[in-house]
Amino acid sequence: MIALHGNRSRTIGRTSIAAVVIGLLVYGSATAKELKLARTAKSGVETRLAYSGHWDTKTCNALPDKVTISKQPEHGTALIKPAEETLQQSTPGSGATGACAGKKIQASAIMYRSNPGFKGVDTLGYHSESGIDAIITVTVE
Repeated sequence: MIALHGNRSRTIGRTSIAAVVIGLLVYGSATAKELKLARTAKSGVETRLAYSGHWDTKTCNALPDKVTISKQPEHGTALIKPAEETLQQSTPGSGATGACAGKKIQASAIMYRSNPGFKGVDTLGYHSESGIDAIITVTVE
C-alpha cells in the first residue's frame, strides 16, 4: 500500500510500483553527488573558488539550478554570485562535458573572502538543486 495525498491511501498494482522504481532510477533520487575540493586564496581578497552550473547536454543551454551556501566558513564569508562560465572538457561534478565543452553558460560562482589578516585553512560548503553537495577546503595565504 502506498500513501497518496496525506491520509488517503489505496493499493496499487505491481506495474505501478515498478513504474515508480524505474522513474526514480531514470530521474535520480534525492542523493546528491558529494565533492571535496581544495583551493588557495589570498588573505582578505575575494576569490572565485568554484562554479556550479546545470545545462542541457543536447543544446548546451543553461538550466535553472539554485545554489546555496550550506556551511559558512569560520574565518571569512562565502557567497553566491551569478556568472558566465565556459565549460571545460570535464568538470568535478559532471565529468566529461562532451559537445558542450567550450560553450558559455549562466552559472553560479562560489566566492570566498577571508577575514583581513587571516592565514591558515578554512572550510565552506555549498549545495545545488541539480544534486551537488561540495565541501571546499581553502588554504589562505
